[in-house]
Amino acid sequence: MDSFDFWRFSLWLYRQDGVAPACLHLQEGHGVDVNILLFSLWLGHCGKTADAATLAALSTEASDWHVAVVLPLRAVRRHLKTVDQPDIPEASTSYRDRIKADEIHAEQIEQRLLFAAAQRRFGPGLCVADGGDGHADAALANALAYLDLLGAHPSAEEAALIAQLAGRVPPAGA
Repeated sequence: MDSFDFWRFSLWLYRQDGVAPACLHLQEGHGVDVNILLFSLWLGHCGKTADAATLAALSTEASDWHVAVVLPLRAVRRHLKTVDQPDIPEASTSYRDRIKADEIHAEQIEQRLLFAAAQRRFGPGLCVADGGDGHADAALANALAYLDLLGAHPSAEEAALIAQLAGRVPPAGA
């Protein structure tokens, strides 16, 4: 199991129906770092539970990168959506697409930092295929612990969204 397994899991989950809008809603409404939310769900996929203190320690490893690199790239990409360059529309679209690709690459690096921190915390056998039960419960507990860490108070509708996200998490090896 390597950091690319976490990346592949994230891409797979994010592409599931309703997941992207739910993640973006939590990002906008509660300041959720979607990578850390996905990480908390992935830990559940691996059968690991992490309380808020553990998630805080793990996310600290990636927070500098997130703040210094991911967020500025996202801000530039979003700004470029609002910039109207009627004389050269293809140039601004092309540039925005390059920034988006850089933002996605920066998010992948953030995930590698999170994975490395988790390996140090849980050991090299971080995610083994056991096909056991409890992965969705662990994923939900981890996601709620992350929101607790942020001091977020999700509405009943948002709590249902989080439960739906966790319910989509398969056991490792599935």
